[in-house]
Amino acid sequence: MADRRLAGWAEALRSAGIEPEDTRVEHASFTRDGRQQAMATLIERAGCTAVFASGEVQAIGALPHARSAGRRGPEDLSVVSFDGTELARHAVPRLTAVVQPLRRIAELAAAEVVRRIADPAAEPRSIEVPTSLEPGDSTAPPRG
Repeated sequence: MADRRLAGWAEALRSAGIEPEDTRVEHASFTRDGRQQAMATLIERAGCTAVFASGEVQAIGALPHARSAGRRGPEDLSVVSFDGTELARHAVPRLTAVVQPLRRIAELAAAEVVRRIADPAAEPRSIEVPTSLEPGDSTAPPRG
């Protein structure tokens, strides 16, 4: 899952005319320790003004970690998460999030299970579900 999110990030940058750089990516586990190490590494990089976290657990801890490094959020560091669950809506500040339509994903998955039970020889299929951006208070407009 994280690999597909990373590929989507790179594709979005390319579509905006920006070539993604591996030096802008910090891989971490979906844990508190992983988040802290990744954030420390990213924040120490000169010019880092935004973080796109592949999960809300990482994103929620990003701004306090930035503050402990002397950076203000979102003025000095914008944070965007992926998922858009209740965690993002109730975080302080409320996270800007790429929202997955979880109910629709569950409906499609259930329909796929029923289809495969009815026809065990049916080929598995990949179904893409569009996401949306839900602006929050964890991002600021680009400077410049």
